[in-house]
Amino acid sequence: MFNYMTLLNWVCSQELLRHFWSSYLVTTQSLVNKARRLKDAISQIDTKLEEIKVSEIKVSAQSDLRHQVSLVVHPKHQALEAALVHYGADDKKRNAKRAKAKWLCLGEWYVYVHFQHYAITI
Repeated sequence: MFNYMTLLNWVCSQELLRHFWSSYLVTTQSLVNKARRLKDAISQIDTKLEEIKVSEIKVSAQSDLRHQVSLVVHPKHQALEAALVHYGADDKKRNAKRAKAKWLCLGEWYVYVHFQHYAITI
């Protein structure tokens, strides 16, 4: 029914999603970088799965096969889209926090002030 590339994309997407969700809660710059790389890879796999879905449906005139392709590809597509939406919301929140933070010079000390929580770190 499915070709080798479909199976390969399926396995790759499983592994990417596993790594993506294990990298959250993003607390360090290395995790930010990892999440960004995984988001890029997830976007590529998501595009490939959508192309496979469309090509399999075009090739197949049988409604049974189209339904089977949809049953297999649609849930994976939803999982990939959920990860991309989560990344976008988290990135937006992180950028908003970064914009509210400022460094202040108090004599010899530089103080990082985070205005959202009114926390001062020396």
